[in-house]
Amino acid sequence: MACTQCGTPYYLPPEVCNGAQYNAKADMWSLGVLAYELCALRYPFAAATLPALVMAIVAGKVRLGLDLGLGLGLGLGLGLA
Repeated sequence: MACTQCGTPYYLPPEVCNGAQYNAKADMWSLGVLAYELCALRYPFAAATLPALVMAIVAGKVRLGLDLGLGLGLGLGLGLA
């Protein structure tokens, strides 16, 4: 089990946010965050400060939806228009 902290805060797993030991499952969490980012074109967790980001990750408050900020409203055949 590891217990060091490094990396981009947006990809932190809840275990690291809580200061607990973590294993390979934490890497899968980060991969899932990356997959979400590639699909939604935004981070699943966002906040104005690092403590608020950590609280959002631990609480599991995911930002849903596709928003490019371009006012295009991409339909993609998913009823998102």
